[in-house]
Amino acid sequence: MRVSLLAALLLWALAATAQDRLITLDDIWSNRTFAIRSVPGFNALPDGEHYTELEHEDGRSLITVHSLRDGSNTGKFYGGSLSVETYEISKDQDKLLLFLDGEHIYRRSVLYQVYVYDVKSGQETLLDSEKVLHASFSPDGSKVAFVKDNNLFYKELKTGAVIQVTHDGRKNA
Repeated sequence: MRVSLLAALLLWALAATAQDRLITLDDIWSNRTFAIRSVPGFNALPDGEHYTELEHEDGRSLITVHSLRDGSNTGKFYGGSLSVETYEISKDQDKLLLFLDGEHIYRRSVLYQVYVYDVKSGQETLLDSEKVLHASFSPDGSKVAFVKDNNLFYKELKTGAVIQVTHDGRKNA
């Protein structure tokens, strides 16, 4: 009986000291401490034999290509100084959307500073001067659609022209 009581008190004392702080709503919603993430940095390529991985090394972001067979590094898409949080590859794999400095505004909506990276030339071009939502390549990779100020826009990548598609966007009341 004494041993059981002593063991219970010891376990209670350990449990009480193991918790340095309480979980807050900020931890859950604002800081996204417990957010579900996809397989970290893993994006399969259409050839079915390779995947890309986002790595951070010496203050640089690297998007490397690896073999699905053995995990060996077979090349890289990006190796620049921007602090990339996530990325999207165009269908033809000639361009990347690099998403930086994410700011959560709704449960699943994140404003990002977005750059378009040309894999062949190595040129990084800012998509818009402001943070945008849901940036995505067109199927042919010639345009990038995005949401800004609750309106839909797209940018012609060859000319740099930004076209506003909708004009009735407004904040939810």
